[in-house]
Amino acid sequence: LIAYTFEALDAWAWDRDAGRAPTETPIEFAARLGDEFAPLALLFTRNVYSELPLPDDALAVLEDAWEQMVHGAPVGA
Repeated sequence: LIAYTFEALDAWAWDRDAGRAPTETPIEFAARLGDEFAPLALLFTRNVYSELPLPDDALAVLEDAWEQMVHGAPVGA
């Protein structure tokens, strides 16, 4: 679900001519899009590159990211 949401964010960004560059890390990508996507990038990075358990607010982070995409968060806000 985390990877799916991050991929959706990339697709959402491409629809706004702001897709993720091949050399851009997930955190750099989210920072360019706006502060509201930083928690998703951190969650995605932790999920992919760490063995630590996911934080208790992981589902809330995903829900917030979807809310931002669905309700029109501006790119680079």
